[in-house]
Amino acid sequence: DGRRGRFLDEPVQIGLRPAIAAEPGVSHVALLAGETPVPKLAAAFSLPFPDRLGGRMAWTAPARVPTRAPDSQLTIQVASDLAGVTTTLAEPLAKAAGVADPLAVEVRFPARDSFRVTGTLGRGLGFALRFAGRDNGGYELERGELARGTARLPAEPGLVIRGALPALRFEDWVGAGAAATGGPAERLRRLDLRAARFGILGELFRDVRIDATRAGDEWT
Repeated sequence: DGRRGRFLDEPVQIGLRPAIAAEPGVSHVALLAGETPVPKLAAAFSLPFPDRLGGRMAWTAPARVPTRAPDSQLTIQVASDLAGVTTTLAEPLAKAAGVADPLAVEVRFPARDSFRVTGTLGRGLGFALRFAGRDNGGYELERGELARGTARLPAEPGLVIRGALPALRFEDWVGAGAAATGGPAERLRRLDLRAARFGILGELFRDVRIDATRAGDEWT
């Protein structure tokens, strides 16, 4: 106990204990805790809309170090109340400072050049993401799904957004406002949504089903 390390050049507290009998395939458990600026996380993992994310994320994360048994994987479970995180994204991802939205994440490392992230937010959103290594270092989002409820990792590259929403404005996510940030404009592949109110180009529609797939710069 009492060890210290660094993550994205920020201090991390580290505790270490041996695995117990109820943790098969695990050699040791490292108990990590830190607080990381959100812009650093966005830059390190090429997160969408980086200029709309701010604040600091305080977190804890037990990391289960595997034995040398076949198919064993390093697994990290991250928890945060996200109280220090802000976003200027549209609903359902808008968030002010000081508002808790409990985050539970599991990170698995099946290979050296990639990792998978699954988790939930307290507001009822789920996500499943795969990050792949970049040639110049770091990682980028290769595929994923953001959904109301349980999310599933897509079979194809790109980002899928799925679920039912009380309101949605198209331009907030895939119009000029989205492209200006340089975030998901490159990765967003499919929308599979139901919206009680849907706005597009100044028009408002009610009880709308949206099933749109992106190919290049076009949506069908």
